[in-house]
Amino acid sequence: MDYRRFEEIYKKCADNAKVYNSEISTAYRLYAYELFTDEQGFDGDIEHIKDMVEATSHELEALYQLQNDNGSVGEGDYETVITKASVFAALLCIASRIYENLDPVFSRDLIHASLEAAHYLMVGQFKTGEEADEGQNERVSVMRMNSRDDELSEAALAAQFWAFSELLRTDEDVRNAYDHSLMAGMPQKMSRQKRYRIRLSDLFRKVFNTDNFDELKVFFESGKTQPLTDYVLFSAIAILLDEKENASEEIRKNVEQLIMDYDEVTPKSYLVLALLSNLLTLKKDANIKNDGSQLIKVIEYNVINDNRKKLSEEEKARINDRITELEEMIKSL
Repeated sequence: MDYRRFEEIYKKCADNAKVYNSEISTAYRLYAYELFTDEQGFDGDIEHIKDMVEATSHELEALYQLQNDNGSVGEGDYETVITKASVFAALLCIASRIYENLDPVFSRDLIHASLEAAHYLMVGQFKTGEEADEGQNERVSVMRMNSRDDELSEAALAAQFWAFSELLRTDEDVRNAYDHSLMAGMPQKMSRQKRYRIRLSDLFRKVFNTDNFDELKVFFESGKTQPLTDYVLFSAIAILLDEKENASEEIRKNVEQLIMDYDEVTPKSYLVLALLSNLLTLKKDANIKNDGSQLIKVIEYNVINDNRKKLSEEEKARINDRITELEEMIKSL
């Protein structure tokens, strides 16, 4: 597998994105490092690390300084403020994972800033003046989360979808943590993870629909680069390459459908993701035991039996054929 070529494709996307969005450019560089470094045997390689740090650290530090006290980022109209906060939250999630072993303090600061931006997107933007304690108004705050979506463009909604995809994947602090107030009959405070899932599900219905699929195809055919196509790609990376499969099965299947519906006009960055997703499917299948034992996942106090069957030989053959096809398409473009 030519992971060096895949990395070069994403770095090329990063260079192209510098023209219209420095944050998107930085995201491509971070994903290039996260997805392909280990596969090339560069884990711990000083030069590889130095190249990534020099390309991303200054942008991340500058972006970090732009966050306002309420968690928002920068200034502008509603569309601009929401898009900036969304990109900020998503980008700092990726960076916090990558820098965790390189600079733990910087990584901690990044994820905390990302969580503050997430809080602004879910709660803070709707607060006016002195409101009651958030815990007492939890139902109201959850209902408010999508109340202004009709004021936003498809690109701004896609930026939020990326943010909550990355937050769901990265923010693990309260996942599966037992709240003993439940035993005492006290009100249970909704975890951040559950809020992410609610918001992601709602945004999914608005971003991943037939009209937007068609719009993406138009962008692909025109050869134009648009933030919308980047946000959708990044969201798909966060969802499809998350080995813990934190997103719902419905979301994962529909995002996979979009990515696997490729043709000669599909960008190479999307083709690489489709190939990686197929490889991960085979990897997960290889880890399924044949002895009938099953993985039990506990999510928000619900026990989920992951009764997944191994792929048949025919299914594995189809996936391997698809991988070969994708490799040939990437080489020929």
